[in-house]
Amino acid sequence: MENQEKQLSEEISSLLNNAPSSISLKISELEKDNTKRMLKDYGNFIKQFEDFFDLLVTLFDQVNYIKKDDWPEQRSKQFITIAHNLQTLYCAFDLTVRGHHAEAIILIRTVYETFIKVVYLSCYPEAGYSVFYKKKDGTKEFNLTNFLNHELKLNRDNIYMVMSVMAHSKGYLIIKEAAEIASNGQNEKIGLRIKYDKKNMEMAINYLYFLLWMFLKITIDLFIKDKINKKAEPLLEKAKKVEKALEKIFIGHPGESWKTINTDIAYIFKVIELAENGQDWKQAIKKGSI
Repeated sequence: MENQEKQLSEEISSLLNNAPSSISLKISELEKDNTKRMLKDYGNFIKQFEDFFDLLVTLFDQVNYIKKDDWPEQRSKQFITIAHNLQTLYCAFDLTVRGHHAEAIILIRTVYETFIKVVYLSCYPEAGYSVFYKKKDGTKEFNLTNFLNHELKLNRDNIYMVMSVMAHSKGYLIIKEAAEIASNGQNEKIGLRIKYDKKNMEMAINYLYFLLWMFLKITIDLFIKDKINKKAEPLLEKAKKVEKALEKIFIGHPGESWKTINTDIAYIFKVIELAENGQDWKQAIKKGSI
């Protein structure tokens, strides 16, 4: 067995080029060019995200040191869930800056699902970690679209649908290019492309601002709740100001998908409050009293 592995290793090594990969070098150059253009056109966004993400991670770390005696059963699950998606959020930002905009949106979908799962756990604390796998006992399963549209009565398909279409083998981009070729013929080579895509890039920026806001709001409103130690109080106060500033970004946002997002988020956190206080949030939604 060991001899076979050695032979395979030698066989593979014999197939390698002596020079560095020309494609990999070209990708690196394109990423550098895209980063330069992003810094020129959207430098404010890059600086804001980096600084506010730094604040989020630093504040999130403080949750480790607060007393958790009064945490409801779902809180530790929500805490771990957010923790494992901080890196994913940053990777989506990094891909956006380097020009991989569609790939960033595919990752962003995962982070968005994380946010909704945190909300779901407040409404259904008994679900526990089953929100991450399909249950086989016939009991209720997490379904993002059903939860948002039918239970919370929020029509947020326009946000999630774009991410989902992108995530499923980049279906939107494939269909779009096929339609263009059918109408106008093939005007450029088909193959690996890394280019500055303004539309997808701005779409990713909106998602990143939104999810950074949500992760910060969850950390402040659900995890900390003013229980931070005295030395970290200035950090919490700054975080609250940043959270409000991120909220203001979406007030009067011209994008169709974002026009009601502030109202929707206030509504969602009211549902969380009702659910965690043991009140019938479903009945409140039915009566329209939220």
